[in-house]
Amino acid sequence: MPEPGQLISNPITGEQIVFRRTAAETGGELLEFDVELRPGGVIAGFPHRHPQTERFRVTSGRLVGWIQGRGAVSYGTGQQFTIQPNLDHLLGNGAAARTRARVVIRPPDRFDEFFETVFQLSAGRRPGGLSRIAATRRALALAREIRLTPSIVPEFVQRRLTGADHRDERA
Repeated sequence: MPEPGQLISNPITGEQIVFRRTAAETGGELLEFDVELRPGGVIAGFPHRHPQTERFRVTSGRLVGWIQGRGAVSYGTGQQFTIQPNLDHLLGNGAAARTRARVVIRPPDRFDEFFETVFQLSAGRRPGGLSRIAATRRALALAREIRLTPSIVPEFVQRRLTGADHRDERA
């Protein structure tokens, strides 16, 4: 379970997160964290959507990317923006140096646990002493629970791959 002040890193996407307020600490109201991206780093690593609202405030550098309905976006130091629920989006570091932002997710559901699990797996660690397979299953279960959907994979394929679709579509 993530704790305020805890630092986690994802060497694959180039993200570092420091939790400021966790879902447990806020009684399920919000999750607040600082994200830092190395040059070329990408938040989540792929285009995605989810039913939670994300609010960003760029504290240094530049976040660039694409948000459904807005197209290409670019936000620099001091700028704020919100991504409404269920909009496809992709954000990354658009600066030559590290970019930092404060992020608030509402409602948080179990996003903090998802981040912690995925970042540990990405770093080659075994969350909670689980086998790599069990930890991967946990990450997939958390992704389903928070309704995180990769935008580039059709939903019926995602349901099949994650085991969320148990009916036989040929019937």
